[in-house]
Amino acid sequence: MFDIGFMELLVIGALALIVVGPKELPGLLRTVGQFAGKARAMARDFQRTMEDAAREADLGDVADAVKKGGKLNKLPFDNQVVNSIKDFERTVRTEVNDAARAGHASQAEASSSARSPAR
Repeated sequence: MFDIGFMELLVIGALALIVVGPKELPGLLRTVGQFAGKARAMARDFQRTMEDAAREADLGDVADAVKKGGKLNKLPFDNQVVNSIKDFERTVRTEVNDAARAGHASQAEASSSARSPAR
């Protein structure tokens, strides 16, 4: 996915050590690792959901092509099927983004209400 070599990682690590400091660096790395794990889990769950939806819709060829990294327009379907699949994908992405924004907003609201003292 990202093409990051050893030298880039070394530069990022040195900058993190300078900016964050040696005391907070382990906590930062732990947080970044947890975030990366959550992102991978969400991506895996999304991919499974899309594959299940394709199987339920009896679009096994589409699921196989997507799994192999193929493009939808290279499959032997007419344009109406391809367009409906693309519309479905856009709808799912929009819903996922909206849910993520709502989750971030509720977390921010909860943390701000927890920080403010009761009057």
